[in-house]
Amino acid sequence: MDEPASSQVARYLAADAPPVPLPYLTYLFEHVADVIFFLEVLDGDRYRFSAVNQRFTDTTGLPVAAVVGKEVDEIIPPPSLDLVKSKYREAIATGKVVRWQEVTPYPTGTKTGDVTVSPVIDADGGCRLLMGVVHDVTELVRNRHQLELGSLVFENSHQAIAVLDADGRVEAVNPAFTQMRGFTLEDIAGKATQVYDAGLDRADFDAGLWATLRATGQWQGELWSRHKDGHVLAEYRTVTAAHGPDGQVRNYIEIGTDISDTKRAEELAWRQGNYDVLTGLPNRQMFMERVARAIDDARRDSGSFTLLVIDLDRFKDVNETLGHSSGDEILKDAAERLLDCTRDGDIVARLGGDEFTVLLASAGVERKAFSVDRTAQAIIQAMARPFVVGDETLHLSASIGITHYPQDATDMESLVKHADQAMYVAKHQGRNRYAYFSHVMQERAQSRRRLIKDLRGAIDERRLEVHYQPIVDLATGALKKAESLVRWTHPQRGMIGPAEFIPLCEETGMIVELGEQIFETVVQDVVAWHREHGVFLQAGINVSPVQLLSGREACERCFQLARRAALPEHALVIEVTEGMLLDNNPFVIQQLRQVAENGMDLALDDFGTGYSSLSYLKKFSFQFLKIDRSFVMHLEADTTDYALCETIVTMAHKLGMQVIAEGIETPGQLELLKQAGCDYGQGYLFSKAVPRETIARWLASQALPWMQAGFAGQAFKRAPQKLS
Repeated sequence: MDEPASSQVARYLAADAPPVPLPYLTYLFEHVADVIFFLEVLDGDRYRFSAVNQRFTDTTGLPVAAVVGKEVDEIIPPPSLDLVKSKYREAIATGKVVRWQEVTPYPTGTKTGDVTVSPVIDADGGCRLLMGVVHDVTELVRNRHQLELGSLVFENSHQAIAVLDADGRVEAVNPAFTQMRGFTLEDIAGKATQVYDAGLDRADFDAGLWATLRATGQWQGELWSRHKDGHVLAEYRTVTAAHGPDGQVRNYIEIGTDISDTKRAEELAWRQGNYDVLTGLPNRQMFMERVARAIDDARRDSGSFTLLVIDLDRFKDVNETLGHSSGDEILKDAAERLLDCTRDGDIVARLGGDEFTVLLASAGVERKAFSVDRTAQAIIQAMARPFVVGDETLHLSASIGITHYPQDATDMESLVKHADQAMYVAKHQGRNRYAYFSHVMQERAQSRRRLIKDLRGAIDERRLEVHYQPIVDLATGALKKAESLVRWTHPQRGMIGPAEFIPLCEETGMIVELGEQIFETVVQDVVAWHREHGVFLQAGINVSPVQLLSGREACERCFQLARRAALPEHALVIEVTEGMLLDNNPFVIQQLRQVAENGMDLALDDFGTGYSSLSYLKKFSFQFLKIDRSFVMHLEADTTDYALCETIVTMAHKLGMQVIAEGIETPGQLELLKQAGCDYGQGYLFSKAVPRETIARWLASQALPWMQAGFAGQAFKRAPQKLS
């Protein structure tokens, strides 16, 4: 059995009666963190291990029993043996402690150690014992090497590197960072990265970057940064989180690459491939791509658009007489005039030579004929103005061909071809004009002009009528309100719906006069119903944005009508749509507030079909909120439409508003709306819009037609004692 290490130590130290008690020394020998070994000095430069501690085994992987009693030649690997023996000899010869760093391969791996060897000198001055201590610095050396490598990379990298603290403030930057951005560490130490970000990305960009970084530990992408001198850089940046031993983020490493030259080259190549060098307009290639995209969008959204092809008349004569440089000046001027004639969203391009094209953004069907005519006529007039080139004043004109998607064609090539054909028809008809590929839009435009003329006459002669659609209390079936709706019976066409003529009234400004007529009629009818039947039936009046924006005078005239009639408060409800509130126009806001000041209620019509915003409900004191018929049309239990209706009702009630559902057509819809808590309803289930005389007859007879219907007995708790 091997003699324990503690006994070995005791045997060498007992005779000297050490001042530190032996148990302490033994404990130290066994538990110290460093390797401790004792060597017996033999003759002939030989050394034998007489004692080693457990740390020796832990570090080298060699058991104590395999080491004690063995000479160093048997234990220490040959590559290190000569160095080790030379150090032993030095310690014996000098009688002093010797230190060195040694790298030695062992079964546990290659180890780096700081070695200290002390000679034990006998009384006669000789040395028969060496004591060694080895401090394992393998990890320290490896870490130092890695730090040196990292520092080497950091200092010599061509990429801009910044080290940020856990809060995103700059701690260190490398030379490439300063070279790329101009900022030194002294300029930005302790500052956030916004100091060198250009601020040209979208408003939520920085928040999104840090949200991704904190969620995933990494972000990469393109952004705009700023040089110290102010110029902007296109940059590709990666940011990576560096974690400490505790798993918490200690730093962020940001690496940036200047891609400005690449971006400029890409942009130049893109512009050369997609834009006309002379005019700066999109060229044929880009225009065809835009047309293809417009076709895809129109197919997806069931939309439409219009294509114009414009050719300068007699332009060839200019080139032949004045030269191509003069022709180029005319083409550039013509391009500017085209841009002035079009709206944001329209696309103007040069197809080649003196041929241009315009893609008109989608508009409403009835408005489109007017918009196309107006744009085409504006282009004709613009091109008819004199062109001044040097000392020359030239008079040209333009011929325009017009085609319409999807009426005339549904593919790109056919659309362009048809527009080109129509353009030649315009030339053949005498130039300086426009022509449609087919007569559909031309006929529509002519029809529209005739309709506007007839509408003007009908308004002047007050031939438009006001009908009323009942609004019913869903709990009792009582007639509580009515919405006023204008009707026009054309002498030749018969009944024309408001969806067709109201937009014409708005475009031409006739809506202001028509609105005053409707307001006056409603006030008169409400007063007459009260005088004749003792009932104030609350009447709703739809108001157009054009009316509110037309000036204070028109609105004030309506308010005076109501005041002169001495109507009680809440007798009238002004209905507005969400679209009217989008622009946040201060004049509209003022007029709506005056509505309340004049004792009238406000209703938000068609709720949910536009840009619904709770801010509208907060800013304006609406008494009623109207659920659009599109939610009611397919209303069934356990459907999204029902959930939306129920949510709207709950929200409105909590905000102090009552809810009116439009477009109720079936008893099932009625029952579901009652279950959702809806207050009022209107629709064909009760009645279509009827003349004022019909309302008066109901008030006189105390008989409501829907209360006689089969569903009434089950739908309503009891027949109302009064109509209102």
